[in-house]
Amino acid sequence: MPNKPSHQLYPGDFWREPGCRGLSCTAMGAYSRLWVTAWDTEIMGEITGTHEYIKRLCGASDQEWARILGEFEMSHVLDIEEGQNVTNHGSSQENTEYITLRQRRIYKEGQDLKAAALRSKAYRERKVAEEAITESSRQNHNASSSSSSSSSSSSKKNNTDIEGRILGVWNNEHMTDKPKAKPWRHHKRLTPDMKKAIKKIMAEGYSFPEIADMIANYALILLDPAYKWSYVWTLTEFLTRRDGTTKDSPLKCVTYFHPENFQPDRYLTKAAIQRKEMESFENEAEEVF
Repeated sequence: MPNKPSHQLYPGDFWREPGCRGLSCTAMGAYSRLWVTAWDTEIMGEITGTHEYIKRLCGASDQEWARILGEFEMSHVLDIEEGQNVTNHGSSQENTEYITLRQRRIYKEGQDLKAAALRSKAYRERKVAEEAITESSRQNHNASSSSSSSSSSSSKKNNTDIEGRILGVWNNEHMTDKPKAKPWRHHKRLTPDMKKAIKKIMAEGYSFPEIADMIANYALILLDPAYKWSYVWTLTEFLTRRDGTTKDSPLKCVTYFHPENFQPDRYLTKAAIQRKEMESFENEAEEVF
């Protein structure tokens, strides 16, 4: 799965990490280069290669690499695994020592993205199967009373109805009673781009209820001041933006707002988090007394 085009770095968390504070300038430079490299690897957050290969990634000499690796091992800023790879050359064997460095934060993010994609795929396949059964039953029920021309006309009408319903869901969100932190992109009519975007996402297996839920989740974190989401999109942008740099990257609306993946607490402001913690504390206190 293609990696995300960006990675969040929290300076406070970074400097509160005891291992990072203790790194020398040389080791910190190598750590930064490895951090960037680990973001763009096949297994997100993990770099595997010979010591020579890793040393070159860091831009270090032999003496510098030995010192840098020693600092990494003492500070535990990276998970480090060493091993050997045995290669057969006819009657002889060659043992190549390799090392794996794992940046825990990026690795976890990559695993979370992979798990989210698998959950979405399973959910989508389940919904497609359910809709196929429903559609098959409906067609069998109406087969004796409908012609091919009327079925085609009905299919087009259904598509138009769904497009209109999705636009209606989108426009209704700006009428919410929640205080608005940011503007909502209201649309007066369906445009060809909107129709194309709706057809495309439905062709990928997402149903009307799923799309409606994703829109509602997006509206929640955009319009409610308790959340810090700041990206204001049109309906077309919402349905087509990819969470990566390639056309095979997952849709952002799915990665962030699909019911299977949506985690609203991730987007809370600091003030909202403090209020939530205070309310939780007060509730616990009431239960005790």
